[in-house]
Amino acid sequence: MHTIMHIISNNRFFLLCFLYSLCIHSFIALHARSIHRPVETNIPHIKAYWNEQSPAFHLTDRHIREYPIFTVNAQACYRYALPDTPITFSTNKTKKVTGMSLKQDLETLVQEIKDGRSVFSRFRTLCKPDFRRHKGNPCGLIILEHKYYPFVVKLYIEQPETFINPFCKGFVPVFFFFMAGGSNRHITGLTRIPNLHRVQQALSAHQLWRNRVKTPRKWFWEPRNARFFQVEGTNIGSNNKPLKNKFPHVYAVIADKIDMVECQHLTNKVKNKTIIKLCNDLNLAIDPHENNFIFQIDPITKRPIIVIVDTEHFLTMVGVTGKQQFTGHADFYLSLIKKCAGDIFLCRKDTINTHYYS
Repeated sequence: MHTIMHIISNNRFFLLCFLYSLCIHSFIALHARSIHRPVETNIPHIKAYWNEQSPAFHLTDRHIREYPIFTVNAQACYRYALPDTPITFSTNKTKKVTGMSLKQDLETLVQEIKDGRSVFSRFRTLCKPDFRRHKGNPCGLIILEHKYYPFVVKLYIEQPETFINPFCKGFVPVFFFFMAGGSNRHITGLTRIPNLHRVQQALSAHQLWRNRVKTPRKWFWEPRNARFFQVEGTNIGSNNKPLKNKFPHVYAVIADKIDMVECQHLTNKVKNKTIIKLCNDLNLAIDPHENNFIFQIDPITKRPIIVIVDTEHFLTMVGVTGKQQFTGHADFYLSLIKKCAGDIFLCRKDTINTHYYS
């Protein structure tokens, strides 16, 4: 067992391959059904559409829950909207750029993506973890950095047809769908900024972490004349009432670019132990993966500080509830594997209409 835990904790590829095999087998198992079994009528169902006159796209699956599909939306992000006024660079307090200029660059970026371009005039692509072109339409998440200003952009694009299809953007989104009540990146991306401010409040009240952890500034952006699509659900939740929500077709989260140079005198063992301690104290509100934390030396105090890179609400992303405590990354990864296997293969009929969160 110790050897297995060591392999998992030091080889993320092994973990992804294992989870991917679970999803492949689950897809076969969940769609294998005797022709003699009666048709079930209480399985959760969602449909997505632009408006009442447009075609609707449907999905019926017992993994769908009320949270987060019908609870998370963009409303909580609007108070953190990208301003039109000047924004000072985090890397140089004497330099600034207007929010209006950044907004125009983002408008141009979206149009370039829709035109099919892969190289952009004002942004450089960092990674495209779940970004695809489904039937010619862009969908998923693409992460970019501005070529001239110290900002990173996470751009989200979905339409009704791709929103209800967990299999069209790679295999990682499939895990989110099974584990987190039918969720996807487009939904959990809307938790990044509200969760950032909750984490900041928790850190400021914590004696150990208040002066040891920093977070980048983040802003929310939607295009001019933003388009939204509707999502409706039935047979979901304990009271079975019809549910409805709406999501922006395109939105972005803009953040300060972080200096990725780390201090070298801390061992990986010390860093990982510190990360797990921090995440336990925050009840896994942030992803404990090592790449989500940068250890640097504070230029004023000359002491090590931790910079949190990603503030997506991790419990929402993987559908975990309750108080979470882990002894290390191996324990954490094994817990995710156990939950993923349970969500895929052990989703019972009598739990179809239960919530992940109350």
